[in-house]
Amino acid sequence: MTPALRPYHDWHETRVKSCLAHLAAHLPAQRPLRALDLGHDPKMGQALSDMGLELTGNVYPGTAVPPVAWTISEFDLEMGFPFSDATFDLVTAFEVIEHVARDQVTGAAGSRVNRRA
Repeated sequence: MTPALRPYHDWHETRVKSCLAHLAAHLPAQRPLRALDLGHDPKMGQALSDMGLELTGNVYPGTAVPPVAWTISEFDLEMGFPFSDATFDLVTAFEVIEHVARDQVTGAAGSRVNRRA
């Protein structure tokens, strides 16, 4: 890694750890929980799996060792999601929303498929 990228890398690692700590502290204790992951840092899929979440996503956590149990569902984030209302306990979108042109559609679809507490 070049010295110029080190500050960004360190900031990113701190942010990922902070997000995971927040999730761990606030997720309900019952397991398994169903999670829809719409995109993530490569380490995020492994970490979510380690928390005992059953994962569904439109991306695969390719660097996870051992491989993470993952249900792949290909769909366009900007066209809504092919899931029934209240299907998931958690919807995550790490490292992806800022790249979606129709983020309001994506947010509304995520809200629709997320169970309410």
